[in-house]
Amino acid sequence: MISAGQWTVVVNVILLKIVKKITMMISFKHFIIERGKDGKGHYISTEKGAGMTQKGVDAVNRKTGGNLKTAVTGKVKAGSAAAGRRKSFCARMSGNKGPMKDDQGRPTRKAMSLRRWKC
Repeated sequence: MISAGQWTVVVNVILLKIVKKITMMISFKHFIIERGKDGKGHYISTEKGAGMTQKGVDAVNRKTGGNLKTAVTGKVKAGSAAAGRRKSFCARMSGNKGPMKDDQGRPTRKAMSLRRWKC
């Protein structure tokens, strides 16, 4: 038979393992939120505006030989190429069907991308 003191030790060890696992899961979740969904820093999380980082764009361009560019997020001169890209993106994305908020009231990826491009 196991005494009450031994049961306490067993329960404490189990609880400690559970707490460590939960702590690891929470810290990993924060890591993924910071680094984006792939954990390599190629994507910006939805909470921070959605989209790809320059590192992610460079990786895709290396892999595919493409010519992707990151979002136009800064102040641009009227009539510049960047202003044209922004105007084109905003026109295309704003016309897409879909809600700006999900069922829980959080902004969707569409809403976050439009906000990031300053549409």
